[in-house]
Order: sequence, then structure tokens, then C-alpha cells
Amino acid sequence: MQAQTHPRPHIVLTLILGLWLTAFLIFVGPYDSAELPLKWRDMVMYGYGLVLVISYSIIIPFQRILIKLLKNQVYVYESVVILSIVALGLAGSFGYYKSSIINGEYSFKQFVLKIYLPTIAVFIPLLVVGRWWINTKHKLPKSREIIFSEKQKAYQLTPKIKEAMDSKVYLNTELQLQEFASQLEVSAKQLSQSINIGFGQNFNDFINNYRIAEVVRAIQNGNHQKHTLHGIAENCGFNSKATFNRAFRKKMGTSPREYIKLIDSTPVKE
Repeated sequence: MQAQTHPRPHIVLTLILGLWLTAFLIFVGPYDSAELPLKWRDMVMYGYGLVLVISYSIIIPFQRILIKLLKNQVYVYESVVILSIVALGLAGSFGYYKSSIINGEYSFKQFVLKIYLPTIAVFIPLLVVGRWWINTKHKLPKSREIIFSEKQKAYQLTPKIKEAMDSKVYLNTELQLQEFASQLEVSAKQLSQSINIGFGQNFNDFINNYRIAEVVRAIQNGNHQKHTLHGIAENCGFNSKATFNRAFRKKMGTSPREYIKLIDSTPVKE
């Protein structure tokens, strides 16, 4: 598990937990006042939810610093963060309890034992699960630095890709991403990213567009008068008639036969 310190998901989690705690205290009530009128609880319990939101929000900006200080010890980091939220929540909750809004009569010790600890016992598991989901499941947009680095690598690889295409590597009907990457001595992921960033296409479209250009040149040279369309397509790197027809229409906006009719009245060889 890796600590996720980006503020966005934590802000969302903070708001969800704040709303949940408010609803919990309104409908269940702190354990010493569950018999008090629902209307009264509805008017005052929002403050505890607000205290939680503030307590968590105070911690969020310091998470990145904290994980660095703890040298990426995620479980220690999570323990420190959760204890900090609980401590800040305790201070804020007791202050709110003693405010003129509630005018609580309990001492600090009584408040902790009778109200805060029972509520926190229910709240902490939700906080732990929420932070676990953020750390393990939540994916964030890449930082500008990472995007810039990837673009640099992509543009550095572009000349090698163009050189390979100029040598007509695409004529190999069995050419796959992994094989092409091996020829360029890069990973398949890096090659795919380079084609996406450098040429604005995925691997299949990129290769097939070169093959279609080869087919068009063959047709313009009159090869369709001597060979079948399927034979021309295969010589240009396509190993499937359906793939050829689909790629041709996508690139040229028309079928191969319709294209030939537009440029030549000579019947197409079957």
C-alpha cells in the first residue's frame, strides 16, 4: 500500500464523514442524550460534524510532509494521521460541548468516557476504511512533472519510430506491439505511450494507416489490375480481409472498391 497524499480524495472523504457523523448523532444521539428531542439534536449536532471536517482538513496539507518525515512507513503514517484527527476532534468537540450552544455539564473526563469514546469507536472504522480505499484504489491525475517527463521520452523515441516505419516494418503481417518494441529496444508500454503522444494514435491505427498508404500507392500504380485486393492488402501488411476493409474505410472514408471506382474505370480484379 502506498500513501496517497493528494488533497482531493481526502477532502471528499472529510465531507462524507462529516455528514455521516452529523446524521449519526442526530438519529442515534450521543449516548447520554439519546432520549432528548430529535428537533433539539437536529439543531445542535451539526457542530460535531463540522468539528470533524475542520480536524481532518487541518491534517490534509501536512500529509505529504509527514510521509516524508516517516520515510514512507505507511502504517506508522496512517496511525499518526488518525490519532491526530482524533486528538483534534476531541479538543474541538469538547470546546463545542462547553459552548453556549450546548452548555454541557460534564467534566472533560466524563465527556471523553460517556460521549467521545463511544462515538469514536463507531467513527474510526469508517475513517480507516475510507483512507484505505484512497491509498489502494483511488487513482489521481498525473502531475504536470510526470506528464512532461513522459512527453519528453515520447518525443525522444519518435525519430526511431519514424525510421522503422520508413524501412517498412509495417509490411510484416505478424507485427505486434511487443515485437516492435523489442526491435526498438524499449518496453511495450513506452512504445505505446510514444505513439499516443507523438502521433496521436493507438498502435493498431498507427500501423494500419501506413499499410493503407501503401495500398493506395499500389492502387494508384495500377496493381489492382494485376492482383486481387486481398493480395494487395496482404502484401501491404494486412493478414485479414475484414481488418483491411475496416481500416481502409476508417482512413479513406470509403471502401477499397469505391475508392478504385473514383480514380479508375478499370474493373477490379477478383
